[in-house]
Amino acid sequence: MVSFSVTSCRRQNRECYINELKTIEDEIRKISHYLNKDFVVGTRFIDIIKTLIETQTQAYKLNYTFKEDDEILWDDVSNKTKINVYRILQETMQNIYKHANAKHIKISFELKNNVILLAVQDDGSGFNVTKAKKGIGLKNMNSRVKEIGGKVEIDSKVDIGTIIKIKVPYN
Repeated sequence: MVSFSVTSCRRQNRECYINELKTIEDEIRKISHYLNKDFVVGTRFIDIIKTLIETQTQAYKLNYTFKEDDEILWDDVSNKTKINVYRILQETMQNIYKHANAKHIKISFELKNNVILLAVQDDGSGFNVTKAKKGIGLKNMNSRVKEIGGKVEIDSKVDIGTIIKIKVPYN
């Protein structure tokens, strides 16, 4: 457990606060790595994805279609990539719920030219892509995709909906 002494920092300059924050950040990072280490052990990754989709769409009262590509051998994909793909999908679905007012989403995984393509499409309100890139959700998504060597494409039209495509190298 990290202890933080405000009293001792009051007597010192802000460097003390910065050092305390770095210590807290390191502890959070260690905990996060530990929790993510065995993310998919003993369970098929695609089953975890299906459970996420079913749980989220039920909670958000969304209809959905899901398409998976049997050519993707998820056991050959790194745990780091799987964790980030899961979190990206989770973030995307949360954004749809919070902002899109969608009724239906389409989610698909496809393997093309040694690249995994995750596509998430909604029939919601859409948004101006250039203005929305400043949001924390999209920043998190871009950061996760970059971490696994992928790319993000977002196409959105106001009152029509949004398509988010995540392209990730396949081993």
